[in-house]
Amino acid sequence: GHRAPAVDLVLVFDKSGSMVDVAEGLQKIDVARQAVAEAVVVMPRTDAIGIIAFDTRPTEVAPLTPGLDVQTVRDALSRVPAGGSTAIAPALDRALAWLEAGRPGARRQVLLLSDGRTSDEDARRLRALARARRAEGSVVALGDTANRGLLEELAASSGDRKSTRLNSSH
Repeated sequence: GHRAPAVDLVLVFDKSGSMVDVAEGLQKIDVARQAVAEAVVVMPRTDAIGIIAFDTRPTEVAPLTPGLDVQTVRDALSRVPAGGSTAIAPALDRALAWLEAGRPGARRQVLLLSDGRTSDEDARRLRALARARRAEGSVVALGDTANRGLLEELAASSGDRKSTRLNSSH
């Protein structure tokens, strides 16, 4: 009988060059695209969802808004190419800014999908952003070569219990 507060969720996924690597028969970028699309499918249409892809810079795939159309999202995701180096912190910073400008009273959540293969400097910035706890965070590690140590640390410091490993079989 009681509805939980509205959720503002930003899905932040890695599109860097390492995402063309194959994990269990699929490129990691395809696994990330599929996971993002499925998240849009299962979220209530009253919750707001935004999507950011990143390599060294964040790229808006869909603005933070309620009721995203799944087919429009799938089409936009299909146009996101993998390539470039990795800097996760600028994308996370953008996601947090979107959430801070979002709906008052909504739960703020970020879901990061990445292999976590980034520079030491970027990892330091990520740790600081996660410790600030401006939103709840969850992390999905993509592929067997993911930097699980960094991703688990981010998940733990942002309030999540652990990161999750996502491969094509999951």
